[in-house]
Amino acid sequence: MTAMVEATHVSVAYDRSVVVRDVSLTIEPGEWVALIGPNGAGKTTLLRALAGLIACSGAVFMDGRPLESLSRRELARRVALVPQSPSTPPELTVSEYVLLGRTPYIAYFASESAADSAAAAEALERLGLVEFAERRLHTLSGGELQRAVLARALAQHAPLLFLDEPTSALDLGRQQQVLEQVDTLRREDGLTVIAAMHDLSLASQFADRLILLDRGEVVAQGKPQDVISESRISAFYGANVRILHDNGEVFVLPRRRETG
Repeated sequence: MTAMVEATHVSVAYDRSVVVRDVSLTIEPGEWVALIGPNGAGKTTLLRALAGLIACSGAVFMDGRPLESLSRRELARRVALVPQSPSTPPELTVSEYVLLGRTPYIAYFASESAADSAAAAEALERLGLVEFAERRLHTLSGGELQRAVLARALAQHAPLLFLDEPTSALDLGRQQQVLEQVDTLRREDGLTVIAAMHDLSLASQFADRLILLDRGEVVAQGKPQDVISESRISAFYGANVRILHDNGEVFVLPRRRETG
């Protein structure tokens, strides 16, 4: 089986400062992989390099094809990206915004087809947004807006979903809802998900595999229970934590350091 994403010796530098260093990885079709690591570890930079949004050295293959061989339109048909701070023009309605996900399929100077409208309508339905279709984006709550962003990505019908801190601005309940929606979509549509995630407990519960980055390098990868340990979190995050294991799930609990 051809890997959905394969990277070999990928590095990214900004102004001669290396942000991602010599990363090699393989992501299989249908897999959910979470990129974890402390602030400044290179998670977002690596995610954007794998998505073809920034230049890198080394090689990236997407479904067996070199990334540089794909046109921007071809790439947009393969990758749906949910950035940490998405552009959400306040004057657009939810339905107009979700329809933007069909842009890679609409010819220049052409209008959307019936198939494009149907894809957007299906995305609204699946994300529970039909009743919000004519609402303008600026009237939505944080959770509703995040669902609209996911619906736009879903409307692309791309096999790869890239998420950059998808729950960073949401409360606990909305975090769970968004990630459960992503997991449902992954299982129903066979999506491959690559997500940069800050919350280690959520990453461990939803991802099949974790890739731990520090200073742009991969320092550990594998199943959550094999990657998450008190010693690693202490070493790379500088945090005092307790790790709980429950029915195969991993939970990371911060612990107050003893004083006095």
